[in-house]
Amino acid sequence: MSPREREVVRLIAGGKSSKEIGRVLAISPRTVDTCRNRLMEKLGLHSVADGAGDGGPGSVRMSGVCRSLDFVQ
Repeated sequence: MSPREREVVRLIAGGKSSKEIGRVLAISPRTVDTCRNRLMEKLGLHSVADGAGDGGPGSVRMSGVCRSLDFVQ
């Protein structure tokens, strides 16, 4: 996973929207969406809601990924 993808994962797990992530990283929301889609493929997530930190089953997976990458204590 690239450093940019790691940062996007961290922000997604924090519940940020594509627009918010774009502002933080100084990239367009569309670029964030592209990165999010690639990450979803890599992580085996099936919907944006799975990785959005909304409490669904995928958000637990995303939190686990973040913990394994030392993003979350």
